[in-house]
Amino acid sequence: MSIEIVRNYFKELGLEDKIMEFDVSSATVELAAQAVGVEGARICKTLSFKDGEDGCILIQTAGDARIDNRKFKDTFHQKAKMLSPEEVVNFTGHAIGGVCAFGITNDKVKIYCDESLKRFDTVFPACGSSNSAIEFSCDELYKYSNAIQWVDVCKLNKEGNKMVPEKKKKIQKELRMFLCLTLASAVIGFNIKSFVKTGGLFPGGFSGLTILIQQVASQFFGIEIPYSAIYLPLNLIPAYIGFRYISKKFTIYSFYVVFLSSILTDVFPAATITYDTLLISIFGGILGSVAISICLISGASGGGTDFISIYFSEKKGIDAWNYIVLANVVILTTAGVLFGFDKALYSIIYQYAGTQVIQILFKRYQKDTLLIITEVPDAIYGKIREITHHDATMIEATGCYEGMPRHILYSVIGREQVDRVIVAIKEIDPKAFINVIKTQQVNGRFYKRPY
Repeated sequence: MSIEIVRNYFKELGLEDKIMEFDVSSATVELAAQAVGVEGARICKTLSFKDGEDGCILIQTAGDARIDNRKFKDTFHQKAKMLSPEEVVNFTGHAIGGVCAFGITNDKVKIYCDESLKRFDTVFPACGSSNSAIEFSCDELYKYSNAIQWVDVCKLNKEGNKMVPEKKKKIQKELRMFLCLTLASAVIGFNIKSFVKTGGLFPGGFSGLTILIQQVASQFFGIEIPYSAIYLPLNLIPAYIGFRYISKKFTIYSFYVVFLSSILTDVFPAATITYDTLLISIFGGILGSVAISICLISGASGGGTDFISIYFSEKKGIDAWNYIVLANVVILTTAGVLFGFDKALYSIIYQYAGTQVIQILFKRYQKDTLLIITEVPDAIYGKIREITHHDATMIEATGCYEGMPRHILYSVIGREQVDRVIVAIKEIDPKAFINVIKTQQVNGRFYKRPY
């Protein structure tokens, strides 16, 4: 085992007792930081690159550092080309997830330490396995890894010469979210004013109820009520439920959408795109649902029945969808009796088109199963855990064609995470075989990302 090589190496130096072994994976910077209990930047990661045709360069860097291609080329006079998992093992004797610069006897391997490590008094490199580490000062790391020299070939997330704090990143993320929700609110307002009202349609939920009340007040009582005067009060109780029982942040952003979209619905002038009711039903449903999908992907909602549905689903384990459908049926039936069933039936087309778009764009509740055949299961499991917070099961198998042992990882993750996970897997093991299977239903413990 690779860790035994490292253990024997440190035993000769009287440092064997400094090795830390964990019950959890430390195959990635994030997992190692959790296992050790330090910030990720203090995890010393060892990156492996090709050196000419038959050599290897190992660079020990801080956990938050990335290779700067220009610096690398200026230092080593060649482009930075990472080794494949097989080449890493052949050169170092260590597998991906536990690669370190200790106990290496291959004279074709050149070891360096990057300046990014010098920010810290001590750092934590791996010890040859995906669940181990050791604490060294920078001088000790340089000494015991038999490094050739210190180099400056990495870059950090910087603004000028200062590290961008997590708070600034959070502010940037919130700003992007705010802009997306503002755009979505504008689209919702435009859609209601230019498509829904032009076609005389009734959307689902509180929007449909608001428009129904507006039309009843206008045609039977001669009173013109602003959209926001009805829609905002209707959302107060659901917003209270969301604020208290779901998530304060989720509710605040959602109510921002409710408030801004309702105001813009009143403010925007009517811009008629077409008078064809069928086209209005289809494209209005699509446009409105694109806006709602932007809200959902950004971590908010369009308000109204979304609060109620999430509350009963997440907190009570009750599927409220049937009750919401029943409420929409009542709204459409009432609208049909009062204003003609042709508008009510077109509204069904509007709602159906919108539902299909949301199912395509918003994949939070859709799941896929991954079956991954790989030679570095620990590193890939660590990456799956890091990205998705989901677990995995490893199955030992035999390849029928070659008769060689194989490792299969089985994991169920959210469908919106699949592409990101596949990219991460291919970065670790380009030869990994990945089968993605659509999952209809999962029973048992399954991590749900909080709102």
